[in-house]
Amino acid sequence: MTVINSFVQGDRAYLLTDTAWLESGSGKLLMSHSKIIEGGAFPWALALTGDAHLYIVRALIEERRPRSAREFVETLPATIAEVRDAVRDPTFTMGVRLAAWCEDTGKARIFHLDTDADRCAFLGIDPWEVCEIFAFAPLSTDHANPVDRITAEVGKDITPEVLTDPGRFDPEADGLRLIEAQRRHLRFPVKGSEPVAVIGGSAQLTCVSREGVASKILRIWGGDEVGEVLRPEPEPERVA
Repeated sequence: MTVINSFVQGDRAYLLTDTAWLESGSGKLLMSHSKIIEGGAFPWALALTGDAHLYIVRALIEERRPRSAREFVETLPATIAEVRDAVRDPTFTMGVRLAAWCEDTGKARIFHLDTDADRCAFLGIDPWEVCEIFAFAPLSTDHANPVDRITAEVGKDITPEVLTDPGRFDPEADGLRLIEAQRRHLRFPVKGSEPVAVIGGSAQLTCVSREGVASKILRIWGGDEVGEVLRPEPEPERVA
Protein backbone atom coordinates (compact mmCIF):
# COMPACT_ATOMS: atom_id res chain seq x y z
CA MET A 1 0.00 0.00 0.00
CA THR A 2 1.21 3.48 -0.72
CA VAL A 3 -0.03 7.00 -1.27
CA ILE A 4 0.50 8.52 -4.71
CA ASN A 5 0.16 12.28 -5.01
CA SER A 6 0.05 13.63 -8.55
CA PHE A 7 -0.57 16.95 -10.23
CA VAL A 8 0.02 18.77 -13.50
CA GLN A 9 1.51 22.26 -13.47
CA GLY A 10 1.79 23.87 -16.90
CA ASP A 11 3.94 21.62 -19.09
CA ARG A 12 5.10 19.44 -16.19
CA ALA A 13 3.50 16.44 -14.48
CA TYR A 14 4.54 15.43 -10.97
CA LEU A 15 4.37 12.20 -8.95
CA LEU A 16 5.03 12.43 -5.21
CA THR A 17 5.43 9.10 -3.42
CA ASP A 18 7.20 7.38 -0.56
CA THR A 19 9.62 4.44 -0.89
CA ALA A 20 8.43 2.08 1.88
CA TRP A 21 7.59 -1.52 0.96
CA LEU A 22 5.55 -3.12 3.73
CA GLU A 23 4.69 -6.70 4.68
CA SER A 24 1.03 -7.19 3.80
CA GLY A 25 0.20 -9.22 6.90
CA SER A 26 1.72 -6.90 9.50
CA GLY A 27 2.49 -3.52 7.99
CA LYS A 28 6.17 -3.93 8.95
CA LEU A 29 8.83 -2.35 6.76
CA LEU A 30 10.49 -4.79 4.36
CA MET A 31 12.73 -2.32 2.53
CA SER A 32 12.99 1.21 1.18
CA HIS A 33 13.12 1.33 -2.62
CA SER A 34 11.73 3.62 -5.30
CA LYS A 35 8.20 2.79 -6.50
CA ILE A 36 8.79 4.68 -9.74
CA ILE A 37 9.42 3.08 -13.14
CA GLU A 38 10.80 5.42 -15.82
CA GLY A 39 10.87 5.10 -19.60
CA GLY A 40 13.16 6.34 -22.34
CA ALA A 41 11.38 6.03 -25.69
CA PHE A 42 9.45 9.15 -24.66
CA PRO A 43 9.28 10.84 -21.24
CA TRP A 44 7.11 8.83 -18.84
CA ALA A 45 7.11 7.59 -15.27
CA LEU A 46 4.64 5.50 -13.33
CA ALA A 47 4.04 4.71 -9.68
CA LEU A 48 2.40 1.57 -8.32
CA THR A 49 0.23 0.77 -5.33
CA GLY A 50 -1.53 -2.35 -4.12
CA ASP A 51 0.24 -5.60 -5.06
CA ALA A 52 3.07 -3.68 -6.70
CA HIS A 53 5.04 -6.34 -8.57
CA LEU A 54 7.53 -3.75 -9.74
CA TYR A 55 9.91 -5.96 -11.70
CA ILE A 56 7.16 -7.89 -13.50
CA VAL A 57 5.50 -4.63 -14.54
CA ARG A 58 8.82 -3.23 -15.75
CA ALA A 59 9.58 -6.38 -17.77
CA LEU A 60 6.18 -6.42 -19.46
CA ILE A 61 6.40 -2.74 -20.37
CA GLU A 62 9.85 -3.29 -21.85
CA GLU A 63 8.45 -6.24 -23.80
CA ARG A 64 5.56 -4.20 -25.21
CA ARG A 65 7.77 -1.14 -25.85
CA PRO A 66 5.10 1.56 -26.16
CA ARG A 67 6.37 4.33 -28.47
CA SER A 68 3.95 7.05 -27.38
CA ALA A 69 1.74 8.03 -24.47
CA ARG A 70 -1.33 7.10 -26.51
CA GLU A 71 0.02 3.59 -27.14
CA PHE A 72 1.00 3.23 -23.47
CA VAL A 73 -2.48 4.15 -22.26
CA GLU A 74 -4.18 1.87 -24.79
CA THR A 75 -2.11 -1.14 -23.73
CA LEU A 76 -2.02 -0.46 -19.98
CA PRO A 77 -5.07 -2.58 -19.00
CA ALA A 78 -3.72 -5.57 -20.94
CA THR A 79 -0.30 -5.13 -19.32
CA ILE A 80 -1.74 -5.13 -15.79
CA ALA A 81 -4.00 -8.08 -16.64
CA GLU A 82 -0.89 -9.98 -17.72
CA VAL A 83 0.74 -9.15 -14.37
CA ARG A 84 -2.33 -10.55 -12.59
CA ASP A 85 -2.18 -13.75 -14.64
CA ALA A 86 1.55 -14.11 -13.99
CA VAL A 87 1.33 -13.87 -10.19
CA ARG A 88 -1.73 -16.17 -9.99
CA ASP A 89 -2.99 -14.53 -6.83
CA PRO A 90 -6.81 -14.49 -6.47
CA THR A 91 -6.58 -11.46 -4.17
CA PHE A 92 -4.46 -9.46 -6.64
CA THR A 93 -5.10 -5.73 -6.85
CA MET A 94 -2.98 -2.96 -8.34
CA GLY A 95 -3.18 0.77 -8.87
CA VAL A 96 -1.11 2.55 -11.51
CA ARG A 97 -0.48 6.29 -11.86
CA LEU A 98 1.19 7.20 -15.18
CA ALA A 99 2.73 10.61 -15.89
CA ALA A 100 3.68 11.03 -19.54
CA TRP A 101 4.63 13.61 -22.13
CA CYS A 102 2.07 13.45 -24.94
CA GLU A 103 3.66 14.60 -28.15
CA ASP A 104 0.36 14.61 -30.07
CA THR A 105 -1.15 17.15 -27.64
CA GLY A 106 2.08 18.89 -26.59
CA LYS A 107 1.17 18.40 -22.91
CA ALA A 108 2.27 16.53 -19.82
CA ARG A 109 -0.65 14.39 -18.67
CA ILE A 110 -1.46 11.98 -15.83
CA PHE A 111 -3.51 8.78 -16.16
CA HIS A 112 -4.78 6.36 -13.54
CA LEU A 113 -5.89 2.74 -13.54
CA ASP A 114 -6.96 0.66 -10.54
CA THR A 115 -8.22 -2.93 -10.36
CA ASP A 116 -9.57 -2.81 -6.80
CA ALA A 117 -13.34 -2.27 -6.60
CA ASP A 118 -13.25 -0.75 -3.10
CA ARG A 119 -10.50 1.74 -3.92
CA CYS A 120 -12.26 2.63 -7.17
CA ALA A 121 -15.53 3.24 -5.33
CA PHE A 122 -13.69 5.49 -2.88
CA LEU A 123 -12.13 7.41 -5.79
CA GLY A 124 -15.33 7.44 -7.86
CA ILE A 125 -13.88 5.59 -10.86
CA ASP A 126 -14.50 2.23 -12.57
CA PRO A 127 -12.14 -0.73 -12.07
CA TRP A 128 -9.76 -1.42 -14.96
CA GLU A 129 -10.70 1.81 -16.75
CA VAL A 130 -7.90 4.25 -17.57
CA CYS A 131 -8.94 7.78 -16.67
CA GLU A 132 -7.10 11.10 -16.89
CA ILE A 133 -6.61 13.15 -13.75
CA PHE A 134 -5.12 16.60 -13.29
CA ALA A 135 -4.51 16.60 -9.54
CA PHE A 136 -5.03 14.13 -6.73
CA ALA A 137 -3.71 14.02 -3.17
CA PRO A 138 -5.28 11.58 -0.67
CA LEU A 139 -6.38 13.40 2.47
CA SER A 140 -8.61 10.72 4.01
CA THR A 141 -9.30 6.99 3.98
CA ASP A 142 -12.48 4.95 4.14
CA HIS A 143 -12.22 4.86 7.96
CA ALA A 144 -10.62 8.22 8.87
CA ASN A 145 -10.94 11.81 7.74
CA PRO A 146 -7.94 13.92 8.86
CA VAL A 147 -8.43 16.54 6.13
CA ASP A 148 -8.39 19.50 8.52
CA ARG A 149 -5.21 18.34 10.26
CA ILE A 150 -3.33 17.75 7.00
CA THR A 151 -4.50 21.08 5.59
CA ALA A 152 -3.40 22.91 8.74
CA GLU A 153 0.08 21.36 8.61
CA VAL A 154 0.57 22.17 4.93
CA GLY A 155 -0.72 25.69 5.51
CA LYS A 156 -3.08 25.80 2.54
CA ASP A 157 -6.06 24.04 1.04
CA ILE A 158 -5.13 20.91 -0.92
CA THR A 159 -7.47 21.25 -3.88
CA PRO A 160 -6.97 20.67 -7.61
CA GLU A 161 -6.98 24.44 -8.11
CA VAL A 162 -4.11 24.84 -5.64
CA LEU A 163 -2.11 21.78 -6.70
CA THR A 164 -2.08 22.75 -10.37
CA ASP A 165 -1.02 26.37 -9.70
CA PRO A 166 2.79 26.71 -9.40
CA GLY A 167 2.29 30.10 -7.78
CA ARG A 168 0.27 28.55 -4.94
CA PHE A 169 1.83 25.09 -4.54
CA ASP A 170 5.59 24.53 -4.73
CA PRO A 171 6.21 20.88 -5.72
CA GLU A 172 9.25 20.59 -3.43
CA ALA A 173 8.54 22.71 -0.35
CA ASP A 174 4.76 22.31 -0.22
CA GLY A 175 4.99 18.76 -1.55
CA LEU A 176 7.25 17.77 1.34
CA ARG A 177 4.92 19.34 3.89
CA LEU A 178 2.01 17.46 2.28
CA ILE A 179 3.56 13.98 2.30
CA GLU A 180 4.89 14.45 5.84
CA ALA A 181 1.39 15.36 7.02
CA GLN A 182 -0.02 12.34 5.17
CA ARG A 183 2.64 10.17 6.82
CA ARG A 184 1.49 11.32 10.27
CA HIS A 185 -2.26 11.13 9.75
CA LEU A 186 -3.20 8.60 7.05
CA ARG A 187 -3.67 5.02 8.26
CA PHE A 188 -4.64 1.95 6.25
CA PRO A 189 -5.67 -1.50 7.49
CA VAL A 190 -3.46 -4.48 6.71
CA LYS A 191 -4.52 -8.10 6.81
CA GLY A 192 -5.43 -9.07 10.36
CA SER A 193 -4.25 -5.80 11.87
CA GLU A 194 -5.43 -2.43 13.04
CA PRO A 195 -4.82 0.50 10.63
CA VAL A 196 -1.12 1.38 10.43
CA ALA A 197 1.04 4.12 8.94
CA VAL A 198 2.09 3.25 5.39
CA ILE A 199 4.23 6.20 4.24
CA GLY A 200 7.92 5.86 4.94
CA GLY A 201 11.47 5.31 3.75
CA SER A 202 11.86 8.58 1.88
CA ALA A 203 9.80 11.14 -0.02
CA GLN A 204 10.45 11.07 -3.78
CA LEU A 205 9.31 13.73 -6.23
CA THR A 206 9.34 12.80 -9.94
CA CYS A 207 8.80 15.35 -12.72
CA VAL A 208 7.89 14.47 -16.33
CA SER A 209 8.22 17.10 -19.07
CA ARG A 210 9.16 17.37 -22.73
CA GLU A 211 12.81 17.41 -21.64
CA GLY A 212 12.59 14.04 -19.88
CA VAL A 213 12.14 12.56 -16.40
CA ALA A 214 13.83 13.86 -13.24
CA SER A 215 13.51 12.51 -9.69
CA LYS A 216 14.59 14.01 -6.40
CA ILE A 217 14.56 12.71 -2.83
CA LEU A 218 12.99 15.41 -0.68
CA ARG A 219 13.42 13.73 2.71
CA ILE A 220 14.79 10.50 4.16
CA TRP A 221 12.95 9.28 7.26
CA GLY A 222 16.00 7.80 8.96
CA GLY A 223 14.05 6.46 11.93
CA ASP A 224 12.15 3.88 9.85
CA GLU A 225 13.58 0.45 10.66
CA VAL A 226 13.31 -2.73 8.61
CA GLY A 227 11.21 -5.31 10.45
CA GLU A 228 9.26 -2.68 12.40
CA VAL A 229 6.02 -0.82 11.75
CA LEU A 230 6.40 2.81 10.73
CA ARG A 231 6.32 5.32 13.56
CA PRO A 232 5.90 8.82 12.12
CA GLU A 233 7.34 11.83 13.90
CA PRO A 234 5.02 13.85 16.17
CA GLU A 235 2.97 16.66 14.72
CA PRO A 236 4.98 19.92 14.79
CA GLU A 237 3.96 22.53 17.31
CA ARG A 238 1.89 25.33 15.85
CA VAL A 239 2.87 28.93 16.47
CA ALA A 240 -0.07 31.03 17.64
